[in-house]
Amino acid sequence: MIGIIAGAAVLLAVGVGVWVAVAPPAPAGIIAGAATASPRASVTGAAANGCVGGTAITVDQLLAEQARKDLTPLGAVTFFGAWLQYISLPGPAPANDYYHVLAATTVEPFTSTMVTFVPKYAAPGGQYNGANKRVSLDGAVYYIESATPDAVVVTIAAPMYLNDKPDVADASNPGQVTTAAGTYTLKPTSDGWKFSDGTASARTMQDIYSVGTKFEGGC
Repeated sequence: MIGIIAGAAVLLAVGVGVWVAVAPPAPAGIIAGAATASPRASVTGAAANGCVGGTAITVDQLLAEQARKDLTPLGAVTFFGAWLQYISLPGPAPANDYYHVLAATTVEPFTSTMVTFVPKYAAPGGQYNGANKRVSLDGAVYYIESATPDAVVVTIAAPMYLNDKPDVADASNPGQVTTAAGTYTLKPTSDGWKFSDGTASARTMQDIYSVGTKFEGGC
């Protein structure tokens, strides 16, 4: 582990890992009482959609995904992935956009934790000091730790991209891709999914990739 992505996707631990074979899909049953949304035209629906709004997802696209209210475990993962892509976009972006997104997609006390990072998101040069760096869902995997009618807990491991290519800039690990991983809790609400917690994953990168499922159509 080599630290924390400050201002990128808060509490996502950064590590460097070798891509390994992905295990069969993790269980992803429907949450009791939730309506099943139709799968996207661009994917089969067998796994979470990894490219809801493209590599430059907008606020409107992210909130539209939330408004779909796909209150299934796969819906939670798809929304988590889209949220992660938006939060990690190279900055700067208007601070009001971040405040708006966090207010709409998190619940207290997690909202207060997240908003402390907004000045970093919106700072000149953005969260990566001007580098064109972001989280990619191309090659990312997810694992549904638990799913109940009240909450879905998901771990995601995703490669970092620099100038639209896998980031292999870590000189101490030549040729290996810098990877972010975190475990977040999402709660179903009348507005769609919202985050109530997020931490660095307790799992190793090798573990996540061994038990995880690859996003479908990741970008």
